[in-house]
Amino acid sequence: MKKGRSAREEITIIGFVDPLDEDDDNSGVMISTDNEEYIVEMNQTGEKLLNMIDEEVQITGRLSIAEDGTKSLAVTHFDYAADDGEDEDDD
Repeated sequence: MKKGRSAREEITIIGFVDPLDEDDDNSGVMISTDNEEYIVEMNQTGEKLLNMIDEEVQITGRLSIAEDGTKSLAVTHFDYAADDGEDEDDD
């Protein structure tokens, strides 16, 4: 009997693109939010995030949770996170 989730829920999150902590260069990325980390599956869309390290992005994708609790995303769409302008000068 399978204990992991088989259905993939589509979610949208905002977070920062960080490199995976592995020995290989360009081995992959993860999205870090305030509370969670999501490993990005290296599909055609996910690979584009390799060029966006340290950028804040809004990601939509299908969530998978492994038996050990590791969360991964098959990214279907991403864009830069919306800037609400509150950090800018208020003049």
